[in-house]
Amino acid sequence: MNSSKKSFAQILPQWKKGNTEGECLPHKCSGIDTLNENYSWQISVTDNDFKIFKNHESQLCEILQDKFDCISTVVSPALEGHIKSLQVFRKMLTSQVALSVWKDDLTRHVVDAVVNAANEHLQHMGGLALALVKAGGPEIEEDSRRFIGRYGKVPTSRIAITRAGRLPCKEIIHAVGPQWIARDGQRCVEELKMAIINILEYVNCTNLDIKAVAIPALSSGIFQFPLDLCTRIIVSTIKLYFIKKQVVGNLKEIHLVSNEDPTVAAFKTASENILGRNQLESLAFSAEMAENKSMLPSHNSFSVSQWTREEKRENGLKANSPAINLMGSNMEKMREAEAWIHRLLKLQGHHVIENNHIFYLGTKEHDILSRLQKTSSVSISEIIDSGKAKLEIKGARADLIEVVMKIEHVLCDIQEEMAKRREQDLWSLLGQWTGQQPKKQDEMKGNSNRVKFPVMFSTQALQDKKKQFEKCGFQVIKVEKINNEVLNTVFQAKKKMMAGRSRNVLVSHGLFHRVPHQFCNMVCRVGFQRMYQMPCESRYGAGIYFTKNLKNLADQIRKTPATDKLIYVFEADVLTGSFCQSCQLNIVPPPLSPGAIDGYDSVVDNVSSPETFVIFSSTQAVPQYLWTCSQDEVWSRDYSSGQMMLSSQSYWG
Repeated sequence: MNSSKKSFAQILPQWKKGNTEGECLPHKCSGIDTLNENYSWQISVTDNDFKIFKNHESQLCEILQDKFDCISTVVSPALEGHIKSLQVFRKMLTSQVALSVWKDDLTRHVVDAVVNAANEHLQHMGGLALALVKAGGPEIEEDSRRFIGRYGKVPTSRIAITRAGRLPCKEIIHAVGPQWIARDGQRCVEELKMAIINILEYVNCTNLDIKAVAIPALSSGIFQFPLDLCTRIIVSTIKLYFIKKQVVGNLKEIHLVSNEDPTVAAFKTASENILGRNQLESLAFSAEMAENKSMLPSHNSFSVSQWTREEKRENGLKANSPAINLMGSNMEKMREAEAWIHRLLKLQGHHVIENNHIFYLGTKEHDILSRLQKTSSVSISEIIDSGKAKLEIKGARADLIEVVMKIEHVLCDIQEEMAKRREQDLWSLLGQWTGQQPKKQDEMKGNSNRVKFPVMFSTQALQDKKKQFEKCGFQVIKVEKINNEVLNTVFQAKKKMMAGRSRNVLVSHGLFHRVPHQFCNMVCRVGFQRMYQMPCESRYGAGIYFTKNLKNLADQIRKTPATDKLIYVFEADVLTGSFCQSCQLNIVPPPLSPGAIDGYDSVVDNVSSPETFVIFSSTQAVPQYLWTCSQDEVWSRDYSSGQMMLSSQSYWG
């Protein structure tokens, strides 16, 4: 099928149905499904909050994708009429600049600069040019006449700048593209390339205040440039430009925008072919997946409870109000994303981010924090206390929301960088401890994609464990089996070494460990790390804490304020080996005797009857199950209507 003939429903088939307007109701999409359901929710925001989030929409989208595997768009039905702003492709061109493809109306698209497909006389008589003038008002035509009067007509491939009038952007870049002549096609191609380069030079090197620019399919309308060729040239020229040139100014976002389905499809196809994998791909389900699903065993799925009338009134929900559209395939992650957004909406002059990755802020990150304090009128304080790291941010609400999102993005980058380093360490240990050849390691990497295989939750051992959770006040929502071949292999090698040293000691225990939601995937990927665990007092030393008694976890939860919607508890095999009484000053286990080279394997709260175990090496524990729980019976009822499932989850890479 020719990409230019695709309907928009074919570009992202999962959004054919679902909650697209009206009240803020959690809504299960019923279009294209994989083994998981797809969900689309709307979170109502005020007009002022809409402006804040719309101005930083790409930042919000990146954070929600990094932290919660969700896609977001910021919409205002009252402003956008029948055109819904929807991002269908995203890719980082450099560490600073992202290219994305949007279905949207350029007269309403919120960026710093919009590119207009102009003619050499800047006479805006049809197509996009006329639409921009109608929406923006007489200022655009006045500036255009003034420009022509002073400089003469604009040559093909060159640009002219005018004010934007009532448009949501700050200025318009009028670019004169080539009129297509088939017999002179190569000249037309070169002129289109030069037009795009001139646009990029302006937004990157001339106007250093521009952070986001929107570019249409230049020359593909009235000038009749073939659509597929046009979009390929635009995307490839942008790619080559940033290979050759550094980012000089503050440019962060290049949006390729159209409100016409064939053009959006052509931009998306060109971007995927030239730039590679779509970063939104994890939620772009194809029709083929839906067909495959029909051949799989059916399972009951979990439904999302609808908001009550009182909840709608309490949250100020109303039809046609501005909203953040939240889309994803995992209900727990959607809930956590929703809770995170609501915390942003409640910010009033002060916010604290508690995350041990703050310990790893380097010179580059501290420079970013310094710039934020200068440009956004906020104060940022770094607080280190009892082994915990915090950032305290104070400032006006709009600045506060912007800065918190930027800091969260920085911390996500550090988290990913640290995880990649840990992965390399694990592969190195795998070679040292098991003697595996590189070829075998490559096979393991090839088999390490994340997969979930829903199976019936029916084993007696898991039923007994579920009762143990419930006895301690937890409502079990689901349990997942974790299968990381690399972690398991390294763990078994470590266990073999410890067993050789401690012949008469029980080497391993089945223990529990609670983590914040944002680190669940990290634990499955690289194992338990001190920076991933819940903030706690280091009364037993600076290690990784596990408990034998679920009641201890329940007591801790009751004493500390919750930021996550749900409770995430790993059941793990832990190599406790030989242990001794803990000390708050321990950073490694103490020696077996004064002056001895060998040390204990772990420390405990009470040697005669230990309940808390602390290890100081992440290779001494491997996750087996992840229990997702709640202390809210509503959640349990939502899930009890469907049959409890056990998913097998394999992580690597």
